[in-house]
Amino acid sequence: DSGYSKTIKQNLLRVYEEVHNEVFGNSRIVQVLNCSEVTATSYIKRMIELEIIAEISGQGKGKYRFIQ
Repeated sequence: DSGYSKTIKQNLLRVYEEVHNEVFGNSRIVQVLNCSEVTATSYIKRMIELEIIAEISGQGKGKYRFIQ
């Protein structure tokens, strides 16, 4: 149990469904959720805390991929 609200959980699931096979960054989260960059950054931080994404090197700064 993450302690996150139902809305946050739904949005995290939506992000996963949209980008689970991609290398993504903040701008992709903005696209998927139609949110601000600050909100997208907070979702990335949450996913890092939950250990469901990992930072990818060699793809540019701030690029992530879901852990399989």
